[in-house]
Amino acid sequence: AAAEAEAKGWPELHRALAERDPAAAAGIHPRNGRRIQRALEVLEATGRPMSSQWAKTARPAAERLDCRLVQTAILPERRDILHSRIEKRAEAMIQRGFVEEVRRLRDDAAIDLDTPAMRAVGYRQVWRFLDGAYDHAEMLTRLQAATRQVAKRQITWLRRWPGLAVTAPDVDSMLPRIQDAAGSKKISPSNKIALSSFGRKSSSHISVPRS
Repeated sequence: AAAEAEAKGWPELHRALAERDPAAAAGIHPRNGRRIQRALEVLEATGRPMSSQWAKTARPAAERLDCRLVQTAILPERRDILHSRIEKRAEAMIQRGFVEEVRRLRDDAAIDLDTPAMRAVGYRQVWRFLDGAYDHAEMLTRLQAATRQVAKRQITWLRRWPGLAVTAPDVDSMLPRIQDAAGSKKISPSNKIALSSFGRKSSSHISVPRS
């Protein structure tokens, strides 16, 4: 799709998508190449429109799972601890070969700073270091600062999450708080707990079967 878009333009591919999956196309801007490409890939891979997949999850999760949903998030409670962990994580990334990884990517003629993958935190800072824009110490400082900014946005996003019932600074302290929110119902593997994680957003849904 990317090669075709380069030849025809994303608006033309959007029109093609509208003919095959009108519902999906209606919710995608004609110049949103990433979403257009994804919708077309789903069509090619499955033979079914992506909008048909949305219909399967249209009902609320609690209704589909027949449970009461306790929405949770791992949120740091002390900023100083969070920043310390971020600094150590950045240092560990460098020690484990992050600069060399970016160097290999930089040597690939198909990749530049405008490549979507290079928007991930850290890559741009290391790339600019390899360009000679600043020294190693400044690179590390910028990497840490960029990570703090991402963490701040994620925390803000999670705090505004509708229906968020339980927060905790780590997994160990999360379970007792979930049990309290679930009405002190004991949670164990026999309760058939359903978990779905938001990954890097550090939140999850835990379903507590109805009594």
